[in-house]
Amino acid sequence: MIASLLPNALLLLLAAPTLALNFTIAGGQIFTPGLAVLDAPQPGTPLGGETIEVALDVSANGRLPLPPYPDDTPTKIHNITIFLYSYATGKNFTITNGTATANNASLGDIIVSEPGSTVKHVKWTWPDCLVGDGQPTTVGSARGVYNISIRQNFRLNGDDHDTIFDVPISVTNRIEFGLLRPTCDSLNNPLMTPEEIDIAGANDVPVLFAPGDSTQVQTSGGDAGGDSLGPSKQPATPGQGLGNAGVPDKLLPQAWRHSRRHIGRQVSIWKRTPVVRSLHKTGSHTLLLFHHIPHTATYLLYIPPKMPLHSSLLPREGFTADVLFRLLGRTAFNPALLLPLLLLARYTKKGEDLSILHPLAYSRLRKVFYLSLARWLNNVHSRRVVNNRCRDVYHWHREVVVVTGGSGGIGGHVAQLLAEQGCKVVVLDIQPLTYAAPKNVYFYACDITSPATLRDVAERIRAEVGKPTILINNAGVARGKTILDSTERDVRFTFDVNTLSHYWTVKEFLPDMVASNHGMVVTVASFASWVTAPNMVDYGASKAAAQAFHEGLAAELVTRYAAPKVRTVLVNQGYTRTALFEGYANESRFVAPTLHPETVADAIVRQVLRGESGQVVVPGLGNVISGLAGWPLWLQHGLRAKYQSLMVGFKGRQVVEDLEGFYEKREREERERREKEKEGGKGTEESAVLVPE
Repeated sequence: MIASLLPNALLLLLAAPTLALNFTIAGGQIFTPGLAVLDAPQPGTPLGGETIEVALDVSANGRLPLPPYPDDTPTKIHNITIFLYSYATGKNFTITNGTATANNASLGDIIVSEPGSTVKHVKWTWPDCLVGDGQPTTVGSARGVYNISIRQNFRLNGDDHDTIFDVPISVTNRIEFGLLRPTCDSLNNPLMTPEEIDIAGANDVPVLFAPGDSTQVQTSGGDAGGDSLGPSKQPATPGQGLGNAGVPDKLLPQAWRHSRRHIGRQVSIWKRTPVVRSLHKTGSHTLLLFHHIPHTATYLLYIPPKMPLHSSLLPREGFTADVLFRLLGRTAFNPALLLPLLLLARYTKKGEDLSILHPLAYSRLRKVFYLSLARWLNNVHSRRVVNNRCRDVYHWHREVVVVTGGSGGIGGHVAQLLAEQGCKVVVLDIQPLTYAAPKNVYFYACDITSPATLRDVAERIRAEVGKPTILINNAGVARGKTILDSTERDVRFTFDVNTLSHYWTVKEFLPDMVASNHGMVVTVASFASWVTAPNMVDYGASKAAAQAFHEGLAAELVTRYAAPKVRTVLVNQGYTRTALFEGYANESRFVAPTLHPETVADAIVRQVLRGESGQVVVPGLGNVISGLAGWPLWLQHGLRAKYQSLMVGFKGRQVVEDLEGFYEKREREERERREKEKEGGKGTEESAVLVPE
């Protein structure tokens, strides 16, 4: 993404700073104890993509314990803050702030992330003033040379210390424009001069490192006791790093050994910024420590599987009506393309002649333009209104996403795609995960139909992962029976999962979103919300109720909770190739194709990443079916009856085979819970889902 950021940072770390005898390249990132590290390029991405990624061992190689801390602890972490600053541009952006919480149970979003791990990851999206092609085009442009500065304040054996570690980078390659970037104004801080930075607390901290762990490098040609890394060069200016010339091939990831031209050829010793040089002037011991890599060190390169969003011209389902209409919308019904044609016909001699010779064609062109313009204006106005005419910024590495039914199917793909974006994803399901989950996916076995069980799990999520900011109600079941064949348990279970669970999850997670006026609730409904087929009456009714829940929630967020920035998304998908629709016979592969679960997941994730309220309809036929209630009665009845031929082999999804045992177990657990609450003097609270018989 930026020409010198990742290659130079990588070679800098390969050639110099580390506090241990070796390090590991894993998952495309380099982990070195005690120092912040920028991520290495991932396959198929332009030098890291759209973000800066920092991996930081906050424990200084195990010397500092993780919170929480006793009141009288002699060793603890006070605070960690990461900035992106530049004296050349006068900019100082906050990447992340780890200020301690009131009870000192955690240290903000850095420490609380990845519980139990001493290595923390921060993924930061470039702000709006740094986009473009890499070269300043106006006076005062924010592009240029920067430093990533990690500032850590901690107590060690009763003494307080401050450390500052800077990684020089330069913004050179193109960074794409986007609507979801944070604003520079919201991140910018006053840029202090070196003299203004308080370094009174900075002390000599050699006790953090064992003797022989590190050696300070003076020149790129080597020093006493170290092997040469290459020819001697002049000291680098702030913002420069190490190239790879003179570095042995075995120190490079194998994928880079035949592409050195992409890394750079200049070798120059890295130099601290003026801020850190001031530390040297006061006699303080800086945390800039270099270690020569032994030739016997082992380097591992592991690239985790990726789940990129589908970006091909044709969808997975092949050429369908959606592809045709999307093409027409971008060409023949695009007002931006039609307007020049009208202007040419009106204001040029050749155009006037053609419009006179072909008056019908000119008339139709005008009508198509006005219809297209009306369609565009309608979309723009709808988008503004459903988002309450206000914008919000999402920092995906900070967002905590809860996905119900995320063990497989559509929900499983949604969970993996959002995890790929850096989100912390919490999966709630009664079934185990069906895929190898990355480290930022957290699984909680949970019966979402039980408010009491969900309440207990929600408390654990808030304590162990963080407060959820995005809720995706995806879980769904279909029993596949007629009205007369359905038992009470069949109907109750369908509504418990497809409808009532939305109430319980929202009641648990929405209050924190309302309090911060930030968040999103996604309701996965279905085409069945609009058209009910035989053998799916309970399913269709539950999905129609879920859609009504979504509509009411969107209204209450504005009129009752004063949270206009909390977004709501409705998903209406057609027949999808999942266990939920096993045995469903689809006949219209062009107009209403059988969807891959990945296709639906892509559509959901794209809408979530927009950070906006809206509606996802796949395939596009749903935009026609959504108006079914306004059709003539004979058409409505005929369409519903036609579904009979599609339901002959339909089996539905039997997530729980023994519903009697399922509800008996839940009733027993509810009784035991109430008895314990009575014994503890907490009173009683009956389940709103199931009243014991």
